[in-house]
Amino acid sequence: MSDEKKCSKCENIYPNTLDFFHKNNNAKNGLDSCCKICRNAKHVEYRQKNKDRIKQYDLKRKAQFKDKIGIVSVALHNYIRRKKPKQEYCTICNKKKKLQLASIGHAYTRDPNDYIWLCQSCHYLFDKCMEVIII
Repeated sequence: MSDEKKCSKCENIYPNTLDFFHKNNNAKNGLDSCCKICRNAKHVEYRQKNKDRIKQYDLKRKAQFKDKIGIVSVALHNYIRRKKPKQEYCTICNKKKKLQLASIGHAYTRDPNDYIWLCQSCHYLFDKCMEVIII
């Protein structure tokens, strides 16, 4: 690997390190062809030209966290995790897997007794069954 590398945009020569070039696993030497200064300038320019598009994307991402009753915050889940002791086994299948908190009535209250620990597959099935019951 050579000690220096030429930026494909500004054509300046910089040391061939992560201090001057972003990491790029698809490149031969593992570094981007464009220096960090040029890449950052390109991102700033893109953000200025596409303010409305970025704003719409941000609104869309925020909307993904909404459900039927409003926003279920990360803070609420963290609160319940602190208050409800984690089990070793899934409440439904009784298997030892990675567990997730599930709201029993989908009310998302602050009461730890309204939540159960489920594995991912049981959580999915539990939510599907609750949709059928509610509808």
